[in-house]
Amino acid sequence: MKAKTVIAGLVLGAVGVGAVLRRSAARPSADGPATTMSARTARSMTMARTGAGAAAHYVTTQARKLGADEQRRAELDAEFHAKTAERAAATMGQMKGAMMKIGQMLSFIDTGLPEPYKQALAALQADAPPMDAETIRWALAQELSEEQLARLSEFSAEPLASASIGQVHTAVLDHDRPVVIKVQYPGVDEAMRSDLDNAEMLNRMMKLMFPNFDPAPVTEELRERIGEELDYRIELANLELFGRLFADHPFIRIPTPVPSMSTQRVITMDLVEGLRWADALNAPEALQQRWAEVLFRFVFGTLNRFHVFNADPHPGNYLFHDDGTITFLDFGCVRHFEESTTKRQANMVRAVIDHDPAELMDGLVAFGFLEEDNPLDPERVLAWFRQWNAPVLDDSIFTYTPEFAELAVKANFDPSGEWADLQKHFKMPREFVFLNRINLGLNSILAQLNATGNWYDIVHEYWDHAPGATLLGEMEQAHMVARGELNTTHLERPVS
Repeated sequence: MKAKTVIAGLVLGAVGVGAVLRRSAARPSADGPATTMSARTARSMTMARTGAGAAAHYVTTQARKLGADEQRRAELDAEFHAKTAERAAATMGQMKGAMMKIGQMLSFIDTGLPEPYKQALAALQADAPPMDAETIRWALAQELSEEQLARLSEFSAEPLASASIGQVHTAVLDHDRPVVIKVQYPGVDEAMRSDLDNAEMLNRMMKLMFPNFDPAPVTEELRERIGEELDYRIELANLELFGRLFADHPFIRIPTPVPSMSTQRVITMDLVEGLRWADALNAPEALQQRWAEVLFRFVFGTLNRFHVFNADPHPGNYLFHDDGTITFLDFGCVRHFEESTTKRQANMVRAVIDHDPAELMDGLVAFGFLEEDNPLDPERVLAWFRQWNAPVLDDSIFTYTPEFAELAVKANFDPSGEWADLQKHFKMPREFVFLNRINLGLNSILAQLNATGNWYDIVHEYWDHAPGATLLGEMEQAHMVARGELNTTHLERPVS
């Protein structure tokens, strides 16, 4: 196995928004770069031009479809949607700010989409040049007092990593505690909040990317979650929450934060050693399978045990350890649920497992996915849902593959695919925006690990307190018993 890489307990994923802001902050003012009304108008005009181009292309496409056979009409529709997505993604990349952030958040769905989608969304994941040493020192001085700065030594001028809102540096705290410090780019909050306030622009851009869906609930959820990411005090609170939820857990680790060295734009936590994603993919198969189960259990366990989840499935947010444990990183984007909501969501999946189209349709209407008077065939809706819920449908072994990950993405997002007619009738409730994102992202990650297991049994551990189906399940349930969360006398096997 490759040597361990020392990396931070922070997000290490896609970047881009900081490039423009860092250039403008090379000689920072007291308040950082300002976002003017004229700049906002220019950004709206950029989006409007993209929309006008898409409208013109639509008219041309409709004209070409006249007299064409069914196959050719489908080809023309596919070409239109792919070109429109390419234009929208390119605009997001050029505009930076919140549009760039949203583009990066959407880039997890590229698997299985037409090649123009893949190329356009992949372009949003390129690294940006780091913030220079002068600017980073200035940014720290704005947030930390002289007494706090004096506690730091061996501060790395070169960043360990760059994220979409800030960049990460290593240091030593109080002479003997290795830490990482994420520093927000000067002016990024003003630029991104300006975009987030422009709901009309966001709605238009989302409609270009996903023409079969009502963009309003999606953009509202994105605005709130991205707005929270700009305040590192919220990330600190989330990090402390997950630290409590998974204290002494047998295979899930959470970095320890340093509240006394954290502010609205600076967050400090312990340095963690672990393998990056690329190295994990070269690990022995048995270790990869264990990590895959840990990832699966983290997602389903967090949601069903604690009714909260970390909504960023990017593999750069995980550190893999030789003992089979994983450290989970970046808690800037966290969604909280009412317990009743997670139970209702689980009941919808149960309806899919039980081949109960009436129960599924009732759940979809109750949640707001569908209007009560929708014209859809319940059996066809059930068949649609069974496609991407395949891993948990049966008490049997299922292997995640790239083909399955592609199928799930196409079923949800392909505007010219087999299920496009159903997509047009669905609305995405706000609470499900990030849940859908993390499920599809998890599919992609598990497919790369060739994850194999009885996921049906594992899910029922969390739904029904079924006995641990694997060694990890037994370990976690022993942990839950020790914490007073589980009574082993109530464990029951699921009914196949």
